[in-house]
Amino acid sequence: MELPEEEYLSWAQKRRIPLPSEATDQYMLIRIDDFHRVRRSVQELPSSHENIPAAYFALFGAAVAIGVAVPPLLTATGLPSWIVPTFIVSACALCVLGLILTIIAHVLKKDKKKEAADIVQEMEKIEANYRGRKSAGTNG
Repeated sequence: MELPEEEYLSWAQKRRIPLPSEATDQYMLIRIDDFHRVRRSVQELPSSHENIPAAYFALFGAAVAIGVAVPPLLTATGLPSWIVPTFIVSACALCVLGLILTIIAHVLKKDKKKEAADIVQEMEKIEANYRGRKSAGTNG
């Protein structure tokens, strides 16, 4: 015994929402593909590296603290001969690491600004496209 084939009715309901006339210029309809492209660009932005400045400030602070301790060590008597060179090498190493982190932070910040500028440019293209459609629609 076979069951009768059932037919289904496809139904899509459309509704219009009226906007007050003064509010219509505040809204901009963009294509969903454009929106997804901009959203993908925002999601691909490099993550924020907010801890790098704290790290290089800490390294510079430690280098200064160690460097300030060197002159009293030079005048001290009875210290092993390796103490002063160790302090000097440590201060220099911390200073070099701080400089390296400063350069890295600068490069990352520059890259992030470039990515943000690219997104702004993309959004301006979308807006120009929308403005062109809007003016063509009002003239025609």
